[in-house]
Amino acid sequence: MSTQTDRGPIRTNRLEVGLDRGLYDERYDIFKIETVLKWFSDGAAMLDYPYFKENKSVLSVFFDTSRTFFVLMKKKNSNFGHLKEALDDCVDGDNVTYETVYARDLDDRVLVSLLLNSLSNSEMDYLRFNNLTGHFYCFNPNWTDVTKKRKNAIGQVWCLEFDISKDMDLSLKVKTFTSERLKDEIEFKKGKNFYSYEQYTYGINNTIKRREKSDKGDAFIKRQVRWGRNFVPFLDISDNEKFLSSKMGVLTTVMNLFNRKFSGLCHLDFATIVDYETLPCNREGKEKRAKFIKQVLPGKKINITDLVKNGASVNLTEKIKTYIEKKYDVSVGEEGDFLEETLNLCIIHNKAYYLGKEDPHDITHSDICVQHITIEDFKLKNGEVVDASMDASLQNAIVKQDIIDGHISLFDWETYGIKEKLLFVLAKKEDDENNDNNNYRYFFMEIEPDGSFRCFEHKLGWPATELYNKCIGAFGCNKSDIEGLVAFENRDINIIENTGRFTIPEIQKIGEHFAKSNASIRSAAARDEYLVSVTDIRLYEEKGITYYFCGVAGGGMNSSDVKDAPNIRSIIPYDNGKIRFLELLPLMKVFFVRHGQLTVLPFPFKYLREYMCSHQLSS
Repeated sequence: MSTQTDRGPIRTNRLEVGLDRGLYDERYDIFKIETVLKWFSDGAAMLDYPYFKENKSVLSVFFDTSRTFFVLMKKKNSNFGHLKEALDDCVDGDNVTYETVYARDLDDRVLVSLLLNSLSNSEMDYLRFNNLTGHFYCFNPNWTDVTKKRKNAIGQVWCLEFDISKDMDLSLKVKTFTSERLKDEIEFKKGKNFYSYEQYTYGINNTIKRREKSDKGDAFIKRQVRWGRNFVPFLDISDNEKFLSSKMGVLTTVMNLFNRKFSGLCHLDFATIVDYETLPCNREGKEKRAKFIKQVLPGKKINITDLVKNGASVNLTEKIKTYIEKKYDVSVGEEGDFLEETLNLCIIHNKAYYLGKEDPHDITHSDICVQHITIEDFKLKNGEVVDASMDASLQNAIVKQDIIDGHISLFDWETYGIKEKLLFVLAKKEDDENNDNNNYRYFFMEIEPDGSFRCFEHKLGWPATELYNKCIGAFGCNKSDIEGLVAFENRDINIIENTGRFTIPEIQKIGEHFAKSNASIRSAAARDEYLVSVTDIRLYEEKGITYYFCGVAGGGMNSSDVKDAPNIRSIIPYDNGKIRFLELLPLMKVFFVRHGQLTVLPFPFKYLREYMCSHQLSS
């Protein structure tokens, strides 16, 4: 660990707001509309009333809860009277209250959200904004799915939703609108169908708007297809165009527009952390991973079973067999059945193919190692096997066999210098109709200093050691926020919680760099200047709480994109224990869990999740 003083600060997604409330009240009228019901009968559709759509004084709408929304209007004496007339005629008229409110009495979240949502009146060359359903959406013309199979029609449109939490944490969530052409690929709740949802249409200005009776063309709803996931990379610094199309590029554009438009009234920036510690990481970990695979495989039997049995699967089987035998100097069998004490690689289709059919994904193998390879998703480059895809499958297979054998073989556990027994614990909520918050199951991985281990389930009240029951008690009432906990032999327990926050690189400086040059940002100096918040493993303290995040490996960084935001997690000592999590940081300095990226939790949790999956216990 090293303390960093020569690098820039860490930035987080917590907003720091400079706001002139007096000027706010001089410029705008704010109205609060509330229903005594659980929600408005018309839902967000009431924002389509002519008053909200046609009145140019209405700048934005912000839904605070299902029962409350705020309206921002240009200052005008007649605003309240006209608003009263419009709301008296609405379907909820007798249940709706409305009042004038003032900036001096409202929190930053409401005031900033109203200003942010008003940017929907602005347009950029490559972005479109929309205040649809009281939220703020950003659209990029490239965020659409067009397939020839569907006559070149747009099947899906996705966008980024900006949302601000009560704690002023800004989130950027991908939201997807799906066409009625794909309605058979959407999984609906019981009693629902495509037309049970609010209908939208894709407008000529490259945004989604609520569908009216006179609108022609396909209808869209805000739902995703089965197993679908539309993706916007967190950060891409390959060139200016890719940066601007990433989440951080969109955020830069919106922040600059906001601060420019509301200069003197409101200014947004991000909270910074100056004092922090770093565990530097480089790509040598990937070489160490390959080295251990090469050491482990000669002692394992490998078998490929083809359950697809067509020309493509036969070809893929042969390519995988040739790849493994050539790279790792081991023989690979092609038996039709799964074999014991063997790494069984099984060629199957993805889940979409098996809809309505018997699905091999659903068959568990607790005593035999079976690693699925889906023929539709397995990556080939120029017709050849890609190292990352094949190595990831082999690593997962080794983990599964380790669980059966009860010993970690992929890495040398003893080199981590851990001289005591450790417990890694996960909680899994059982599905039940009563939504009973106490209906949880608890799963343990107990690792000895020599790397041998056992995984098992334990429930509160079962005969067991005091430490097992203490671990269960440590989960408390906030189980959904706890990602796991680690217990030491001296009964110190450290709880890992996801804060919902993430780190942000120096997006303004990156934008300024691309304004001068379209060259990629990859040098060591540039990483230290721009990317401190998204590289390596870093820890800091804030108000007595220890936090950490895992970015990409900074040293030898060989990619220009960061696919996911580095989430910030907190470490909470239980029952006046000590924080000992620093001893476990090397267990995240590995690359096999996230297919070439640093893992965000100590890697034994990967083993524990695999154990749960192999026993039909999804985590």
